[in-house]
Amino acid sequence: MSDKPELTLYKTKPIDVLPKESFDNFKQWILQNGLKPSVAIHQFMEAYDCPDIHVTTFIELLEFTYPDIDLGSRGLRFKILDSAYPNSDPSQFSDNDLDESIKELLANS
Repeated sequence: MSDKPELTLYKTKPIDVLPKESFDNFKQWILQNGLKPSVAIHQFMEAYDCPDIHVTTFIELLEFTYPDIDLGSRGLRFKILDSAYPNSDPSQFSDNDLDESIKELLANS
């Protein structure tokens, strides 16, 4: 038996490995092309062949696209994490719920 405690290291980088331009494209689709965030994420998942995108990657995409809004405000970050959006059950957190929440945060920022 070892006197040393067992340690587990956790990776701090995103779960999904995507090219840098993928984040730029997501941002462009929303801010320049006018796509709703829910439409943009589904387009992103198809374009980069990541149908099971990890929820933390999606949050990073939103933070990259909207650096001036607080996703934790009004519980949006929790709702995204809790539901595992965008691969969630729509009755728990839908595309419309996401779009309305982002719209509300933008209006209050």
